[in-house]
Amino acid sequence: MFKIPIVNSILGGVLGVVRGGVISAVLYGIAAIVTTGSYLKASNSYDMIYNIDQKKYPEWLEKAETKPFLDLGWYLITSLVPDSYLKSVELRHNLIKTEDESDDELSDDKEINASESKIEDSSTKKENN
Repeated sequence: MFKIPIVNSILGGVLGVVRGGVISAVLYGIAAIVTTGSYLKASNSYDMIYNIDQKKYPEWLEKAETKPFLDLGWYLITSLVPDSYLKSVELRHNLIKTEDESDDELSDDKEINASESKIEDSSTKKENN
C-alpha cells in the first residue's frame, strides 16, 4: 500500500509547481500590460488584456526563454474569466477627468456663455431699434 507521507510529498510538489506557474503567468501578464502600455488606450479590462501589442515588448521580455509558456499560461488564466465580466469592468483612468480636461470644459463653457451673451445683446439691440 501507499505510504501517506510519500503521497503527501508528491501532491505538495505538484501543487507547488502549479502555484508557481500561476503566479509566474500573472506576473508576466502584468509586465506585458505595463510595458506595452495597453492599459493607456483601453476603456475596459477586456481591451487591456486582449489588445497587448507584442511588438512593443521590451527586449528582455521578448527574448525570454519561458515567454511561450508564460504567454499560454496568461491566456489560459484570463480565459477563465467570462468576457462579459471583463467588458463590464471599466478602467478608472477613463472615468476620472484630468485637470486639463476640466480646464478645457470650463473654457468651452465660457466660450458658449460669451457667444450666447453676444446673441442676446444683438437681439436686444434689434428690439430697441
